[in-house]
Amino acid sequence: MSFGCYHATTPMRCLVCCVLVLLSPVRDASALNEHRALSQFGHRVWTRDQGLPQDSIRSIAQAADGALWVGTEEGLVRFDGLEFTSFGRAADGLANATISALLGSRDGAVYVGTHLGLFRYRDRQFHSFSAAGVTGRVGAIVEDRAGVVWFIEDWQLRAIRGDAVDALGVAHGITADGIRHLRLTTDGQLLVVDTKEKAFVWRGTRFEPVPPAATTREHSAIGTGTPRAWVWERDRLRGLPSSGTGDAVELTIPFPSVRAALQDRDGGLWIGTGEGLLRSVGATLERVSAPNFSAQSVVWQLFEDRDGTLWVGTNAGLHEFRDLRVAVFGSSEGFPSDQPTVVHQHVDGALWIGFENAGIVRVHDGRRDSITERDGLPADKVFSIRSSTRGDVLVATARGLARFPGGRPTGVQTEFTVDGASVFDVVEDAGDRRWMATSRGVFLADAAGTRRVLPELTAASALATTLALSPDGTLWVGTHSTGIWRYRNGAVTQFTTREGLPGNAIRALHLDDQGVLWIGSLGGGLGWWRDGTFGTLDLDDGGANVGQLVPGGDGTLWVGTSTGIVQVDRAVALTRGADAKRVVLSGAADGLRSSQCAPAFPTARGGTVDRNGRVWIITANGLVRFDPRRLHALPRPHATRLGTIAINGTPQLPTDEVVLATDVQRVTFEFSAAYLYAPERLRYHYRLDGYDTGWIDGGTRRAADYTNLPAGHYRFIVAATLGTDQAEPASIVVVQRAPWYAAAWFPVVAVGGLIAAGGLVYVGRLRRLRQRFDVILSERGRISRELHDTLAQGLVGISTQLSGVATVLRESPDVAERRLRLARRMVQHSLTEARRSIMDLRDPVLDRLSLRAAMARMAAQLTAGSPVRVSIEGDDEPADLTASGREHLLRIAQEAVHNAMKHGDPRTLTIVLQASEPVLRVEDDGRGLDPVLTDQAAEDGHFGLLGMRERARLIGRHLRIRSAPGEGTTIVVERGDD
Repeated sequence: MSFGCYHATTPMRCLVCCVLVLLSPVRDASALNEHRALSQFGHRVWTRDQGLPQDSIRSIAQAADGALWVGTEEGLVRFDGLEFTSFGRAADGLANATISALLGSRDGAVYVGTHLGLFRYRDRQFHSFSAAGVTGRVGAIVEDRAGVVWFIEDWQLRAIRGDAVDALGVAHGITADGIRHLRLTTDGQLLVVDTKEKAFVWRGTRFEPVPPAATTREHSAIGTGTPRAWVWERDRLRGLPSSGTGDAVELTIPFPSVRAALQDRDGGLWIGTGEGLLRSVGATLERVSAPNFSAQSVVWQLFEDRDGTLWVGTNAGLHEFRDLRVAVFGSSEGFPSDQPTVVHQHVDGALWIGFENAGIVRVHDGRRDSITERDGLPADKVFSIRSSTRGDVLVATARGLARFPGGRPTGVQTEFTVDGASVFDVVEDAGDRRWMATSRGVFLADAAGTRRVLPELTAASALATTLALSPDGTLWVGTHSTGIWRYRNGAVTQFTTREGLPGNAIRALHLDDQGVLWIGSLGGGLGWWRDGTFGTLDLDDGGANVGQLVPGGDGTLWVGTSTGIVQVDRAVALTRGADAKRVVLSGAADGLRSSQCAPAFPTARGGTVDRNGRVWIITANGLVRFDPRRLHALPRPHATRLGTIAINGTPQLPTDEVVLATDVQRVTFEFSAAYLYAPERLRYHYRLDGYDTGWIDGGTRRAADYTNLPAGHYRFIVAATLGTDQAEPASIVVVQRAPWYAAAWFPVVAVGGLIAAGGLVYVGRLRRLRQRFDVILSERGRISRELHDTLAQGLVGISTQLSGVATVLRESPDVAERRLRLARRMVQHSLTEARRSIMDLRDPVLDRLSLRAAMARMAAQLTAGSPVRVSIEGDDEPADLTASGREHLLRIAQEAVHNAMKHGDPRTLTIVLQASEPVLRVEDDGRGLDPVLTDQAAEDGHFGLLGMRERARLIGRHLRIRSAPGEGTTIVVERGDD
């Protein structure tokens, strides 16, 4: 907790003697560890380049959902660990963008103090308290244990209960001198300090003054066992025991411009000044310095979040300092190199650390001894360190083996060199015999001398890299690229991937107390050998480089891989395989400076577990230490939050229910979860109930898309997950409206309409069929009558004439000849009548063409091949003509053209069709006809003219024929008297 100070611009008066910085003494593994070096804290920084609207950070708070709220001189920002969301004046309802104070209340609201009043952010909306009269500059804001929000406005104390604002003053037990500071005691009671440095505590109904002597003792210890209270006195900080007895600790502050102070939950004291950030280590102060953090930065605000992370607001951005899950040791912590190769603990408790290029560092009782070539070490490149059965320390280097008698850092002895060969590993058996894996093969040193064994391993491709020795004297040799060799009683056996090895490039071996040989390989992951059978365990779904095998005392195996540190349950690995592994540490979020924990060839020993149970692992950038018993789990993620919902690309804020119109083709749900510790590790799982059959793993993507949803009611649910931990999910109801054709009434109406339409079609078709049938019957009747009245009677007459001819042929040849001529004319007449009857059958050409077009087509057919020029005039036809009337008019014109071509020998032929009378006129310039013949056509066998008159009469017109020999013929159809 930091001070609630009204005037940050008066630093000397901000930390008065009666205002203390106290927190609960309960230690949390995630809190900042005051015993760590500053270089061992995780540090990140955010500026305008990362999304802040402005770099000067004046206030910091954390909301109930875990999000960090940051007040700057240019506006308000919400930070969820990955993204910044800025709030400005006009768009978001803030009356003033200069933020002076922030508070995240327990009910989920965020109170925002500005230079022009107070605002509350809840349910994605800002509420102004200006209607309650709050329009002045707001200072500190706190919430007591009863949920009452207290704030200072223009030196006066205010309290918020619901939406009401109460002013407190002399009537409530405080002076009228004005309030300068607000803070909470460790038991959640409100403590206020006026401008004359008098302190008062709220007792539920009124304030009671705090005696000056008790300010630093009695009330600093309320509800807490904190061992020390810090009091500001001029240029010093005094640490007093909470009991009021014991030695005081004094810290001299080198800078008078103190802006903020904070005591973290681990007891560490942090002081923000105008010239940088200070941290107390015991009774001394040190200046905080880190990459991208200037030691001269102006520190405006200090804030510790619920996970124990320290947030520092400066004039140059927002900084984060957090306790890492591991401690890393390298050159930043005073070691000679960042490239360790092996760590080993001797029986006396001393740690021996070998390096790639800096020899050995021995750490014991707080003392560090550096041992290099100058001190007698064969080489500064160290591969393996082990203890002998007599308590000596054996060190394998790039140019031989060294012995440190009794584990002392002095008196080093060179034990073995062979033509400059590198010694990669060494083991010693119960008979004081030393087995050495070298670049020239495997050597055995005993009382009889030193000699090479396993001559099969003298080739460069088969050089030995790591050793394991079983109690029965069996030697296991891991090689660079030819698998494992077993040497037992002089017999040599080779094992490769053909026998089940995970890989032929062996980098680490460990033989446990159950007789199981654990094998680390390059690219093949972890393997084991038990009772003559090999098994494998894939550590990263595709093979991994395993360079270290560190056995834990609880049946675990700590495995250093190329992507981090994996914990394996040995018993489970032998039975259920993949269920045995758990990734523990994998990146910068855990504190690793490098996730490469399987360094380059030819790693032999690597890490260890010390006598305190702490695990030491070598990495490509420093030595890592952690205590498995205190390796805290990552903080749980907070509640999942729905963001905007984009409907056809248009975003809108979520409500309790989203109704999608029928034309919506795509809906996108955006979501997030505030997670400040390691936001990149969060994964999101979501489902759309009613559409998805199960949870969908969205990975780290913070959006879900759905297209062309069927009509119905759905619920979208999303939850952030971190391993097996799941944040509180968020959900929203989604309704996809059905189109009109998918409504419940539509099938009934559609079926009814189809039935009605089908009925109408049926009735219409039945009517047309009846009409056509009636036409057919009428036509058949007409043809029957005509055949009976004309053709049949003509044939009877012909038969009668021929019978008469037969009777009088011999007696009266003249009479017989006359009767034959008459019979011939009767035959011609019958043919004409038959032709007319056929012509009376309706030509379907009028179903496709107009009457004028049909006449043009007919004339063209009849005059085809002749020089006669035909012209069709007029563009209309009588309106009173029925379909049969049009047929009759066409046949009159056809007979007229036929007669002209047959009898008239014309040069031109004109057909005139018009709506007025005469409706039809057919003219030719041929030989013409004798008028007498036209009147006696029937008698002379001209039955075509009779048929034309008959058709004219059927359409209510008369046929006129004007013709004279040599003057052509005109046939007219018009109304008039006969």
